[in-house]
Amino acid sequence: MTPSTISGRAWDIVSQPFSPITSNGTNLLDSSLLQKMVAGFYKNYELLDLQKFIFRLWYAEVSPPYMKAAYYGAMIETIQKREIERSNSKISHTIVEKAQYRRSMKVLAKYLQKQGIPPEAKDLFLKKIQNGNMAPQRTLAERFYSSLGLTLGVLENGAWDKRNNAAHGNEELSVIESIRSTKILRIILGRVIIKLTEGSEKYIDYYTFGHPVRDLREPIVESD
Repeated sequence: MTPSTISGRAWDIVSQPFSPITSNGTNLLDSSLLQKMVAGFYKNYELLDLQKFIFRLWYAEVSPPYMKAAYYGAMIETIQKREIERSNSKISHTIVEKAQYRRSMKVLAKYLQKQGIPPEAKDLFLKKIQNGNMAPQRTLAERFYSSLGLTLGVLENGAWDKRNNAAHGNEELSVIESIRSTKILRIILGRVIIKLTEGSEKYIDYYTFGHPVRDLREPIVESD
């Protein structure tokens, strides 16, 4: 065993392509599905920095079970941030238009100056006001998925909220809950990559028994 194989776990990874690449009901590769996925991957290899993505995905796959959710979540957040910050991005970073907030900020700053609080506290509040127009992460995420035409359901949003429990020392999920949450986050990551690379119109739902194939726009069905 060597460190590069993570104590041998690298050899036990089960192949789980994000989208279908085999003919219906068989294990035979479907050339048209595989070609589309590979073409999309190749076309976006540099634009989406897929070399780093491959390594980070491998690292998340072989990581300890209690850390997988945090790693998948971090990968999704990295993609979100990069896509939102692109010069041609149409996703707004702010809560309201900048000009409108500048006007509101002047009113808030004047009101703050009239308050009988220590100068140090006023300075801290003023800095918060100056940065107060930044949309929260949850809102940015919603705008990001909306821009891609992807819908997240109750299961996906629940897994997203719990993704950093282990990393932040919060109350740990049960083993079963952790496994379920991890599967869901991996599916979200897969749907995002499929959409950005235009590799397929479908994704494989590894959360649901039988691993059904779903339309890329649709969330995991909670009742399945």
